[in-house]
Amino acid sequence: MKSAEASPAEPSVYLLAVADGVGGAPAGQWASAAAVDSLGRFLKRETFRLGRSAEGSETMAALLKRAVRACEIGLRRNVRRRPEWAGMATTLTAAVLVGTTFYLVHTGDSRAYLLRDGMLVQLTRDHTYGQMLLDAGLVGARSSGPVPFGHVLWNTLGSGALAADPDILAVRPRAGDWLLLCTDGLSKCFSNRELRTLLLKERSAQGAAEHLIAAVRDRGAPDDVTVALARFHRDDAPSRRV
Repeated sequence: MKSAEASPAEPSVYLLAVADGVGGAPAGQWASAAAVDSLGRFLKRETFRLGRSAEGSETMAALLKRAVRACEIGLRRNVRRRPEWAGMATTLTAAVLVGTTFYLVHTGDSRAYLLRDGMLVQLTRDHTYGQMLLDAGLVGARSSGPVPFGHVLWNTLGSGALAADPDILAVRPRAGDWLLLCTDGLSKCFSNRELRTLLLKERSAQGAAEHLIAAVRDRGAPDDVTVALARFHRDDAPSRRV
């Protein structure tokens, strides 16, 4: 129930995205694929229409919120045709490279990481009730055992009555940076330190993505996993899209 996409929306605009559907197959699978497809089509159309004016942070933030809204409208329209899919939803974590900046749009518990100068930083926060407990200091981050409600999502892109409230973040990549997007099938298996070690073993984005997926399988993870990875060779362009 996963979907990943990496494609040029326009010559200077690139999209990297992962989505993890919930609500049971085939509804969740359709929701994740539809969200990524809708996001790509919306961005292609709107960035072409806006031209160079799309490169401003405020413009892109507004554009990405509109894109998420368009995705939800599409999901709800489909549910009207397929009532048995009511309640379907999906996480969505995407990076849109426009000019020399990439913009993250995020809902759910898929994640985005940046590897820079050997340091791995988690760019997103999980939209789960468990993370809310951690943020409020009601649960210790180093407590043994799973975090209560750590799997319960409060912010997803779906067909329900509540609209998604996406986080938007702008980052300027540097030469040598790695951008990793993944579903929770990866982040539940490895700590940030372990992910850093795995990434540093590879030189290419393709090799690193394959290595990460193989490592998940070696651990016998119960969930499947989607990984999208880009490495920046220059300060303004990704080297590989996986």
